[in-house]
Amino acid sequence: MNFKRFHCLVIVVGSLFLFSACPRPGPIIPPPRATKLSPEETLKAIKENFPGVVFLKSNFKARIEYPFEGRLKKHSFEGALLYRKATQALRLQSFGTFGNTIFDVLYQPDQATVYLPSSAVVYTGEPHQIINPRIPDFFFFLQEIMHGMEETYEGEPLWLDDETLKTKKGNLDYEFKINRRSLFIERKTVQRNGKTIAEIFYQDYKRFVGNVFPTVITAFFPSEKTTIKINLDSPVINKRLAENLFILSLPQKIRYLPLTKLNDFFLSDPS
Repeated sequence: MNFKRFHCLVIVVGSLFLFSACPRPGPIIPPPRATKLSPEETLKAIKENFPGVVFLKSNFKARIEYPFEGRLKKHSFEGALLYRKATQALRLQSFGTFGNTIFDVLYQPDQATVYLPSSAVVYTGEPHQIINPRIPDFFFFLQEIMHGMEETYEGEPLWLDDETLKTKKGNLDYEFKINRRSLFIERKTVQRNGKTIAEIFYQDYKRFVGNVFPTVITAFFPSEKTTIKINLDSPVINKRLAENLFILSLPQKIRYLPLTKLNDFFLSDPS
């Protein structure tokens, strides 16, 4: 199956979950005298404004743009997203207009599984086996959405100026652009060995049952010149998700292929 056929399928994707019972997001009111807080008070407020995400479920719409053979390719799809911090697991599942499953993806840092019911095939293996760079970029982006100014960074963040914080984790360096009035993160720059690998922009913060969270997140990956934008629809944050939601139910008669074969599935169409 080529990318063009895949694109035709995903544009009719429906949402897995409906959250009609979720309350409408409330207005975001900047804290008073935010610009007069000390650096320590500011850092504390930033962490409180962007809660640590332990569980998340949300409907979403995504758009990916990248250059291909001198043209700008654009692909859009929508579906549902589940996340569990304990295992760094992400699950994306999409349905067609008649309730049929288009794809079911379970991603963890050490293993990724992509199930395509229409072809009775499941691709599985270590994520680094995927050659197409836009696939791991997408999952890296989803993981970074969950991370605000967390406690797991190495050492206290360093203020470079009045609105820029710098910190690191492992082999990655992070710079955060802070809105001094709202004390929300506006941009995160991720670098490896002095080279920028991603710029992530957080927008349209809304309040959901006591949690404030950005609902429009955009990432730009300079090396691939790829832009990914995701809109979250009424995310439910830190409400415990059952473990079985992160287990794929696969039929007995199914063909298993390595993730390296997934690159053939994601070939770019010439149109």
